[in-house]
Amino acid sequence: MSATPPALLGTRAAWVWDFRDPQGIIRAASHLRLRELFVSVPAEPAPDLPVLRQLALLAARRGITLAALGSTTEWVLDHAAARRWRDRVLASRLFPRVHLDVEPHVEHDWPGGITWPDRRLVRGYLTLLDQFPSNRLEVDVPFWWETVPGLTRPSLADEVLARSRVTVMAYRTDPDAIIAVARDVLNRADALHTRLRPRYVRVGVSAAPVPGCPDCGFTAPDVLERALDDVVALAGTHASFAGTAVHDLTHWAALSPPLAPAVGAMGVLPEFGPAWSPAPPDWNAIPVDWTAPRSATWT
Repeated sequence: MSATPPALLGTRAAWVWDFRDPQGIIRAASHLRLRELFVSVPAEPAPDLPVLRQLALLAARRGITLAALGSTTEWVLDHAAARRWRDRVLASRLFPRVHLDVEPHVEHDWPGGITWPDRRLVRGYLTLLDQFPSNRLEVDVPFWWETVPGLTRPSLADEVLARSRVTVMAYRTDPDAIIAVARDVLNRADALHTRLRPRYVRVGVSAAPVPGCPDCGFTAPDVLERALDDVVALAGTHASFAGTAVHDLTHWAALSPPLAPAVGAMGVLPEFGPAWSPAPPDWNAIPVDWTAPRSATWT
């Protein structure tokens, strides 16, 4: 019997790379029936905390959860920097979850001229994931990571699934093709999924153009909506399936121009009291063995 609550099957999420228009973001997210936003939180300099607070407050009023999105590729080898970011996110008390979009396979100027899939990068990437509590972590993974050997498990896909929830980047526009490329990750997660240790997979699609892949990005809102519904119907038989995610909110909303957030628009910031908290402090609800001292909180 699946341990996935029925409500998860229709859950929608989206990446948010620019949070400077909280009102526009939540207006678009509400219209698009989103339940979670992966909000990019820069590592340096520290982000504008009052604007993030406004976004969190507006999201909480609409029942939308925020996950802190981290995407610094250098973290694969610089784990101390990743911990500093982790501690800032924790101290803000705005994010019940962390979402990592760190892609070590993308061309990068690694020290010593090493290239993917050098074992040092695979080991560094998995060590990066281990800096975060697994029950609060979700990770973006390519659908083809079953082809990369793991360190102690058959593939890198298996290594990641053993550590966290995942969003598989199944960037296609035809629902059958989306499920076809996501199926390996879903099957591997199903094999690990138990009631006591569930393994969840979100299926990600792209509203943004994908260079070199004309059949990977959506160009019409009605086609995207139908595809999301079809993906839910097709993937719902998987015990590990936990909904869909769209990259990204800006491009998705731009398919319906009245919804598009105004990049850079600050809006009117509400006043916040010292006890303000938009969501339960889930990070502190369980004992967490942090491996480094916490950095100073944002002020």
